[in-house]
Amino acid sequence: ASVTKDIPGADVIASKTILDKNRNLVVNVTAAVSKDVMIKDISNEVQARVKEAMKKTAYLEVKEVNIRIKNITSKKVKGLP
Repeated sequence: ASVTKDIPGADVIASKTILDKNRNLVVNVTAAVSKDVMIKDISNEVQARVKEAMKKTAYLEVKEVNIRIKNITSKKVKGLP
């Protein structure tokens, strides 16, 4: 979650890393987002940061980062109208 803590409008609630039957690393992320953001943009940013962090810290390539939006909040995002 610390990888994504400074993405405006996104709060990661949980993440789970799985090694699938083909030995591919898959990360499932559950998040809450603000109603003021584009979900596609937030998802792309979370995916990129998770992949980069796993590569940097554990030298592992992530096959997939799946994002599940659990909640859309009314919390305002600083810097957005």
